[in-house]
Amino acid sequence: MEIFAHKIEHLLKEKLSFYYKLADILKQEKKFILNINVDSLWKVSSKKKNIVELIEKLRKKILYLFDEKKIDHEMNIKTFNLSELIALVPLHGGKKTNLRYLKIKLDGIKQEITLLAKENKNFINEYFCIVDDLVTTIINEADKDSCKSVYGNFCSNKINKPRQNFLFKAKV
Repeated sequence: MEIFAHKIEHLLKEKLSFYYKLADILKQEKKFILNINVDSLWKVSSKKKNIVELIEKLRKKILYLFDEKKIDHEMNIKTFNLSELIALVPLHGGKKTNLRYLKIKLDGIKQEITLLAKENKNFINEYFCIVDDLVTTIINEADKDSCKSVYGNFCSNKINKPRQNFLFKAKV
């Protein structure tokens, strides 16, 4: 069982390193958002997808190790729960403590990633709102100029019309 715990520990360390890379990528993404560097944002998006795929592969490997040792866990990739898996490891003492420690570190970096992702999403939404407001203002001003009649009144179909967002519907 020591070898089994060592393999799990190794995979968790690898998983932790991927989460750190993901956090670094999200920090880069923030810079690209602020600099409005669209090409780099596409590249970063691809990197994020690749890391998520690697993390899912590690989950599969961990579950496979449990299956191989015939430890019943009733989980798949979507229902993966590291706390439950660690509880199922038939060890006591140091190795199990190491696994719990890694779990705590993983939880911490996941929280950081969640905050970074929310922050980036908010930056993108704010940017789209600003651009959308500018475009809407320009379009509304163009409508006012083109709708003036001989008497200086605006066209009746334009009066009291609710403001519309013409350009963007942001989905991040």
